Amino acid sequence: MAKVMAYEAFILRRAQTETGRAMTELQQALGTLQAAMRPMAAQCEGLKAKLDRAMRWRECEEADHQDLQQSFEEAIAAASLAELEAARDAYALLMAKHKERRAARKAL
Repeated sequence: MAKVMAYEAFILRRAQTETGRAMTELQQALGTLQAAMRPMAAQCEGLKAKLDRAMRWRECEEADHQDLQQSFEEAIAAASLAELEAARDAYALLMAKHKERRAARKAL
């Protein structure tokens, strides 16, 4: 019976050693993976910032388009020549303002 107990203890120690070795290898692999993921995480942050800027740019462009479209539709709906000319002048000023805003956004 003593031989059986000693053999079981040997097997348990051996299993513990093998498990410890496997855990060390796993920790090394996880460390390597973590080191490889760091540049990707930084790149993702940069891409997210670019995407956010593009989305804000698009929202501003859509708002500008809606503003210009509304001004154009109001000009078309004008009945007299004087109203059409006033609407044309207002539309030209609005276009100039939007071009300035677009240039300011591009400078950012």
